[in-house]
Amino acid sequence: MKKEHKIKPLVIAKGAGLVALGIVFALVADAVAQNALPDATTQTEEAADVTECLGSASSLLLYRKLALNRREKTLKNREIDIENAEERLKIQFTELEKIRAELRQTMKELDVVKEDRISKLKNRFEKMRAKNAAEILEKTEDVIAVMVLSEMKEAQAGKILAKMSAEKAAFLAEKLAQHPMNKEE
Repeated sequence: MKKEHKIKPLVIAKGAGLVALGIVFALVADAVAQNALPDATTQTEEAADVTECLGSASSLLLYRKLALNRREKTLKNREIDIENAEERLKIQFTELEKIRAELRQTMKELDVVKEDRISKLKNRFEKMRAKNAAEILEKTEDVIAVMVLSEMKEAQAGKILAKMSAEKAAFLAEKLAQHPMNKEE
């Protein structure tokens, strides 16, 4: 009989374990059943969530599209501004080229007038005595004196330089050597 007593607590423990396991399975099955068959309220909430999510996504896409459209409009306006600026620059460049050509022509005319005046001065100084010409050229601006002397014959210019002070004659002789209009005779 002693064996029977030992078996009974083991059988009772097995039975209690099976009952507890049954209760756990029942609870799990009930939970699965509740999730598997949602009621109408849960379905409505889920549908509202999906609709809200789709609405938010649509709103985000709409805002993105509007932002892209604004950016595209801004870029088109900038392109138009750049094209207009290029046209204005082309017009200004053309006007500047005209002004440049006019300035060149005016400079050529002024050079002709200047050369004519220097030539007349040279003729006057060549008709003077060397001493008188030297006194006048010593008091004249250095640039004009160099131009007049460079247009003269070397012999005549040499006589005039010989009648000037040594410092002024040396200065003008140095400038004559550098002068681009220096004649080769």
